[in-house]
This record gives sequence, C-alpha cells and structure tokens, in this order.
Amino acid sequence: MSKDEFAEVGKDWRCALLGLKSALYDSNTGLFAYPYHFDRLRRLVEHRPTLGLLYLEVSDFDRIEWLCGWQTMDEILKCLAGELALLQGTAYPSSGLLASAGVHGGGFLVFLPENFVGSEPSLADLEAMAGGLSRKVHSAVGHRIPEDLSAEVEVAAGYSLLRCEPVFRMERLIYRATEEARGAAARSAHRDEQRRGAELRQIIRAGLVETYFQPIVHVNSGEVFGYEALTRGPRGTLFETPKVLFGISDRLRISPILDGVCRRRALRSARGLTSGQKLFVNSLPATLSDPRFAEGEAEAMRWDGAPAASDVVLEITERSGIEDFDSFGRRLEEIRALGFQLAIDDVGTGYSSLQTISEVRPEFLKIDHSLVKGIHDSLIKQEIVGSILQLGERIGSQVIAEGIEREEEYEMIRGFGVQLGQGYLFGAPGPHPVGAGGPPSERT
Repeated sequence: MSKDEFAEVGKDWRCALLGLKSALYDSNTGLFAYPYHFDRLRRLVEHRPTLGLLYLEVSDFDRIEWLCGWQTMDEILKCLAGELALLQGTAYPSSGLLASAGVHGGGFLVFLPENFVGSEPSLADLEAMAGGLSRKVHSAVGHRIPEDLSAEVEVAAGYSLLRCEPVFRMERLIYRATEEARGAAARSAHRDEQRRGAELRQIIRAGLVETYFQPIVHVNSGEVFGYEALTRGPRGTLFETPKVLFGISDRLRISPILDGVCRRRALRSARGLTSGQKLFVNSLPATLSDPRFAEGEAEAMRWDGAPAASDVVLEITERSGIEDFDSFGRRLEEIRALGFQLAIDDVGTGYSSLQTISEVRPEFLKIDHSLVKGIHDSLIKQEIVGSILQLGERIGSQVIAEGIEREEEYEMIRGFGVQLGQGYLFGAPGPHPVGAGGPPSERT
C-alpha cells in the first residue's frame, strides 16, 4: 500500500469514527448514549452479574418542548445531566455509570454494579435511590426552569434489576431492563399525577383558595382605581402559587371548575370594597362561554356588601384559545347586559391575539408585564406599548400597564400617557384592599 493510499484509508477511518461518535455522543449533555458503554458494562458483570438500573426523564417531554421550544428544553436537559453527575457518590454510589438514554433524548440512565455498602443492589436500594434522585434533581434545576413552566416540568424516575446469564445476550438484557425502568418511571409519573389530581379536587370541593388584592392606580395621582383579585392555593402546599394551581388543573382539564371557585371567592372577599372602585377578576374563555355563567354569577353576587356588577371587570385570561368567536361574542353581550365590564389580559404576548381584541372590544387592555419590564432600555418594547395605546384609543379601551416595579419603568409609562398602572411599585398583593398612597415619586 502506497503512502497516499494509506493516508486515504486513515482518513476514511477517522470519518467513520467521527460518524460513530456523533451517533452515540450527545454534545448538549456531554454524555454518551448507553450502547457506547456495552464493553464497560460487560466487564462490570464479569465480577458481579447483577446490575441495578435507574432511569430518569422529563415527564411529558414532547408537550414541554412544544411549550418552551427545543433551545430551552436543551438547557433543561443539560442542567439535569450536570446535576446527576454532581450527585454521583452522594445520591448514588460512586461506582455508578451515568449515560444518556439516547442522543438528544429526554432520558438518563445510571447503571449500578453495587449499593452504598458494596453489596449487590436490591430493588429496595434502587427504589430509594430513584426517589431521592428525582427529588434532588428537580429541586436543583428548579431555578433554571422558566417561571411560566415551573408547574409543568416534572422529573420521573424508575428502576429495574437485571442479572446477566451466559445463555442470554447481555445487550438484549440491557435493552429490556431499560424499557422496564422507563415503564416504571411512566407509572410513577402517572401515580404522582393521580395523587396531585386528588389533592386539587379536594381543594376545589372545599373551596380552599385565598384571594389577594393588588391595587390598580391612576399613574399620575396614585389614587386607587381598583384592584385585581389574585388567587393563592393553600399555604405551604404544592398548590400555593397560581402557576402550579392552574398548571396542574390545565393538565387535568378541570380549570373551568377551579376558575369558578376562585372567582366566587374573590367576589366574597371583596365585600365592602369602596363603591366605584373596580374589581378585576380573572376568567377563562371556557367559563365565560358557558350559557350558565351569566345567571350563575349574578346569583353569586346577591348578598349584602357584594360589589355591584358595574364595578366588576371580568379579565379574560387566554390559557386556551377561543374557538368560536361568534358564539363567544353572544355570551359576552349577555354578560355585559348584566353590567359587567371586560378586560383582555397579557396584551402584547402570543396569548392575546388581535382577533380576540377586535371581537371582544374590551373596556380595558392590560399590557403584559414582560413588555413593561425594562421598557426604558428597549426601543422595541416602547414601540409595542405605543401601538397598544393607539389601539386602545381607537376602540375606546382604557390601557393598564402591569408589572411596574422600578421608577424608570414608571416614568417611561407615564411619559407615554398610560393612565392606569399596576405593580409592586404601587403596592404588593395583600389579603385586604389597601390604598397605594400616592404616586411613587411622592412616597418615602
């Protein structure tokens, strides 16, 4: 073989090796897929034929990626892999072998030739390690998960035990053990979901939600215009924050029921509200579309001290799309006939479409907090807010800027001519309606 021919063969081999590596190496997590480790696993079972296997994955992987996009999903998986590597020697024995379940997949495997005391792992050992790993990993990566997805992302864990026998091909045993562990993770996730569902249904039946009130003020004077009623679940539980409360109810498809409970609680908690001050209450399109809604809400407000319907603004929160605008519009006219007003929440984001605004023609448009945050440093946000103001003026809607937290944001919003504002700069949510106490520049 000539020198050139030898070089060409070497080049072909390098290309083949690079191709093999790309097929087995996940560049995002820095882990090899588990078939890459078959030789090493074969050597491990030469001394002790029993292998424990832990499997961890992001539950409902496809749905989470659809919600957040593949780039964010990659960041979550990269963080999970990093945390699993750091937990080696504490959450699982240092002899454990960490691998990816597949390149750019959502699962991770830990092969265990022994338990913490050096003996063969038992099913009890694996169950304890799987549960501990799931909790620790989820807790560690919680701050990396986007806030709006925190209620959605769960880490499920499963386990299996395999014993290698000469009569069986080891690779096939590992494939089977992996599928068994993956199935156990899926069953565990299902049990957790059922348990959370039972807890949430009990909260709904017992009406165990609280209402907090955040002031909405006249930007120039600081005078209180009204309050938004914000829901909190039982304190000290998984359901305390509204994102978790409604995130899980969305998955269980019981959000309209929860929505009604929260709204009725808000109306009762607002008794004694100063006449003329507006009470903004979040409402799902599915709830407002129910023919029974108008009569039911009117009945729910018949008690001494209840706010007048003309003081209640139903704030449409588009957690799910509006499918039939004609029917929806007819229901809204019935609701308006009772004296209620309407607001569109999250204006400027993908949730509040121009079609919704044009069909509903709300009395109020609430600019999403994401457009207000840092608006003084963003020309794009300023242009969008300016466009929303023009739209509000043309259709006769008052504009409210949400999420004002800094003096610079306040000054920019006021300079634009926004009349109404909401945010921690004016007042934090509290269990009782409390005045904001003047514009920020006049407070000490």
